[in-house]
Amino acid sequence: MKHLIFVIFINVFKICLSQQNYSIENHEIYSKYNFIDYSKNYFYNVTNRNFNNFFGKIDTLILFGNKKIKILHIGDSHVQADIFTTKIREYFKDFFLSKISPPSILFPYRPLLNTNEPISYKTYVSKSVNAFTIVKNDSICSPTGLIFEILPSDSITIAFKINTKIYNEFNIVKLLVSSYVDVQLRFPYDELQVLEVCTQDLLKEYILKIGDYTDTCSIRLVNNTSSKIFCYGIMLDDDNYGLSYITLGINGLKAKSLNKIEFENLFLCEDFDLFILSIGTNDCFNNFFDSTEVFNFYNNFFTRLRRIKPNMPILVIIPMSFYNNKNNEPEKNILIVRNVLVYLSKRWNYAYWDLFSVAGGLNAINYWFQNNLTVSDKVHLNKNGYYLLANLFFEAFFKTYLLK
Repeated sequence: MKHLIFVIFINVFKICLSQQNYSIENHEIYSKYNFIDYSKNYFYNVTNRNFNNFFGKIDTLILFGNKKIKILHIGDSHVQADIFTTKIREYFKDFFLSKISPPSILFPYRPLLNTNEPISYKTYVSKSVNAFTIVKNDSICSPTGLIFEILPSDSITIAFKINTKIYNEFNIVKLLVSSYVDVQLRFPYDELQVLEVCTQDLLKEYILKIGDYTDTCSIRLVNNTSSKIFCYGIMLDDDNYGLSYITLGINGLKAKSLNKIEFENLFLCEDFDLFILSIGTNDCFNNFFDSTEVFNFYNNFFTRLRRIKPNMPILVIIPMSFYNNKNNEPEKNILIVRNVLVYLSKRWNYAYWDLFSVAGGLNAINYWFQNNLTVSDKVHLNKNGYYLLANLFFEAFFKTYLLK
């Protein structure tokens, strides 16, 4: 009887939501973008019980507020910049009428890799050390595709600050390292309690609790051993119920490098409710493009996902078109990559969002450029373009959720 009442209540709730103006088509700001195919803006292949379970958790969080939902979104430079995904978090924040748990897997991109840092946080380090991504050095073993080294009898201090306009403050720090490391809290001036240590083949995840909530933290990592210690990043969390939308972006990420990342270790330590994958653009940047190779790389990765987490819902984002500046035309290899990802999503029964078709097809990048939605390279979007992309994503999520 209680279950029946819950089902009736949630369906009435969805009907009420559907009457609200969440639809982009009806919004005057987007009426001029007639190249966007709103009729295709859904998540496709959302038929398995894994997604039913995920949306059931959404129902519980909305109605009772006593659920912690964790989403992991992995991608290339579009995700590393975190403009698109930060805007998605804002939509989820409004949807759940609450702030969102702390953001990305933190890594000192700018100070150690000399590359752009996600807009959701800032990092500082006390010194320069060797650091790599899986794209630049595919011989490394890392559960995140990111790594920096701490030499024997050496140490490094890392400080970070998150944007609290969107995110909750945190009181839990999850340190992802290769082996034992001495962790010293430098700021805030508080106790640091080790709650748990998850140990896998390549990963030790130290779950550390700070005495109070904060938006800023500084920790010193000391290597008292005789071997190198590898650090793969830092995750932040809190004790509150709500949504945690975690992102991991690596510039230049493609299927070949994706297969080099040892996700098994991370997925055995962290239980994610939804995994989102959005790459494909960089697979096309190849003078010797091999469609069979691309197919095999993605199929191998999806095979690993099914073996590691058979019950975890997966959403694959099909990339939109982009410009081949050498040939002075939209990159045609994206058509092959799109077909590979759609085929494999159906084959493995994974959901997918066909952004390629929604955005306007092969010539979409020209339309987006003409409407001042891209930067000059016609590969990356500007702020307005990424905001539109996030709006389209959330609308697709919202439509799919209502239909379930």
